[in-house]
This record gives sequence, C-alpha cells and structure tokens, in this order.
Amino acid sequence: MPAPTMAEAFVVRTAGSVTRVRLPNDFGTVEIPLPPREPPQTVQIYLPEHVELVIDAITPVGGDIAPAPRGPRWVVYGDSISQGWSVTEAGLAWPSLVAESLGLDLVNLGFAGSARGELLTADAIGGSDAAAVAVVWGTNAWSSLPTDVGQIAETMRVFLTAVRQGLPEVSVVVVSPIVRPDAEDARNRFGATLSDLRGALESAVRRFAESAADTRITLVPGLDLVPAEELVDGIHPGDAGHRSLAAGVAPHVAAGLELLAENRRQ
Repeated sequence: MPAPTMAEAFVVRTAGSVTRVRLPNDFGTVEIPLPPREPPQTVQIYLPEHVELVIDAITPVGGDIAPAPRGPRWVVYGDSISQGWSVTEAGLAWPSLVAESLGLDLVNLGFAGSARGELLTADAIGGSDAAAVAVVWGTNAWSSLPTDVGQIAETMRVFLTAVRQGLPEVSVVVVSPIVRPDAEDARNRFGATLSDLRGALESAVRRFAESAADTRITLVPGLDLVPAEELVDGIHPGDAGHRSLAAGVAPHVAAGLELLAENRRQ
C-alpha cells in the first residue's frame, strides 16, 4: 500500500541535494538529470510508490553508471511507521535516515496496516543473510486486528525464535511501539491498552534474551522516542518525528554492528 504523502515522481537524492522528476504521460522513456557532486558520492533514485513500474533498461547519457558500494545489509520489519507513511518525500523515513547515517544497505519491510509478528516474515528475515535486524511492531496489534497481552508476548517469542533460527549471531534491535495518545489508556475489544501491549512486548523480549543468554538482542523502549506533538495524525510521525525516531535507534544499531565486528575479530 503506497504512502499517501508520496508524489508520483522519481526522487533523486545525494548529499545536500534533492530533485524530483515527474512520470512521463506515456510511461515511456524518462530522463533523470543527476545533481552536481563529487565523483565518489552515491546517487539514490527512489521509484514512485503509486504505480507499478517495469524498468526495461538504464542508459547513461554523457557518462557512465557504476553500482553503488554495498554496506552491511540491514533488514527492518515494521508497519506503516517504518514504511514512511507520513513523511513528505521518499528517503525521510527513519530506516532510511539510520541507513544513510551508518552506511547500511537497507531492506525496508515496512507494511502499512500489517506487522503483527507474522511468522512468514520472520522466516524471510531469517533467510535474508542480514548483518543486522530491527524489529518494530505492536501498534497495529491494538487496533484493526487486536490482541491481548498473552498472545502478543507469545507471538514476539515465536517471532524472535524464528529469526534466530536463520540468523543466530547478528544484532537484533527490537523497538516497542511509539506513543499513540488515543490508545495508551483505551482498551481494545480484548481489554488491552496499548500501554499494556507495549509492556508485554518489552517483557517478552527481555525474557527471550535472558533465557538464551543472547547479548545481541537489544530492547529499545519506544514510548519516549517520539514526542506526541511530532505525530501528524495522532499515530504517524511527521518528518521531525522520523528524525527523532532515527536518532533514538541509530546508536543501538551501530553498537550492535560494532559488537558483531569485534566478535568476528576474536
């Protein structure tokens, strides 16, 4: 499901520069001018989300095209918040900000209206050959398809078990739900508030890490990561909120990667 704030355009980003190129009316050939830059700088081109595109060929005009250098693969699993549902343009969602700041190769598994600890996704993450993982879900488990504290805790345990079966050594950062003012103290049909569900998720992560003596799982409590005034609709962060979320998560991702590198050197 495409984010409603995304324009039907290619977004071209490099350090200090953003340009947009609208889709051609005939969906044929489109020429994308690249911004002036130093030769080593990477250019990122985001495809429009609202249309399905098939790219037949890429042809350089007046230069060459070379693959961008790959950083460590970082897989992020979450809901519309991780997808970037309410940012003003592509590249401003918190996973993109963290990946850019740390030089990571991002795989964003942010699914609007979903992300309730689906086992199929946990298996996909386990088979992704990622160097690091972020697991960020729980908000949608309060509404739409609600659950209670017992089920959400068990779902998190099974989800982390499946991820660890495929990726036994990598850093996993788990972020519990950010603030949602209308849900914090309101009970869903099974009697659970978002505060209850957040607490159950956090306890489940701690128990899992402790029972397995797994020092590579880091819990980041989400409640205070994004101020309520940085939510654009009471649920989704705006650009400022995504910057706040990225600032709160990035140090833990960096620390996990450094720990993994240190262990490999020993």
